[in-house]
Amino acid sequence: MLKDIGEMIPANAIVSVGAGRHTHLVGEQLQIRSPRCSVRPIGFGAMGFAFPAAMGAKLALPDRQVLCLVGDGDFSMSMQDIETAVREKINVVVVVFNDSSFSSVKLLQRRQYGRNIGVDFSNTNFARVAEDLGAKGMRVERPGDLRPALETALGENQPCLIDVVVDQAEKTGYGVFSR
Repeated sequence: MLKDIGEMIPANAIVSVGAGRHTHLVGEQLQIRSPRCSVRPIGFGAMGFAFPAAMGAKLALPDRQVLCLVGDGDFSMSMQDIETAVREKINVVVVVFNDSSFSSVKLLQRRQYGRNIGVDFSNTNFARVAEDLGAKGMRVERPGDLRPALETALGENQPCLIDVVVDQAEKTGYGVFSR
């Protein structure tokens, strides 16, 4: 999945990444090819950072492609700002890694306590939320559907969200789709 994204975005695309398990995977698997193109939370990794940071990057550099790679728990902290992006015509592409959980917290809880509490939630259809707020929304459930969705999103002149449903049981990283 990240290989496809890396191959499809322009070399000077700005990539904003959220806090969570996807942050480590993006850092390991997505090659940033130009300087000053990576926006990330540091320290404790503030959840809810990636989408507003992507919008700010797009406002600062409107001629550059801006992509937000974010987990579903992280994106839930700021998803209402899709309406702001639509209203202000901030044309960013958001890719949500949707495994219906706070997966970093889930892994830590399992390691420390042998069980999980409050880390799983219902499977939100973020594509539908984006559409309801005026953006273009697409839902991807199979690997072959990611490239066409990303190609469409990169070609749009409006905020776009791609909701990528990934397997909750995947232990090593994103890239395994639920179906």
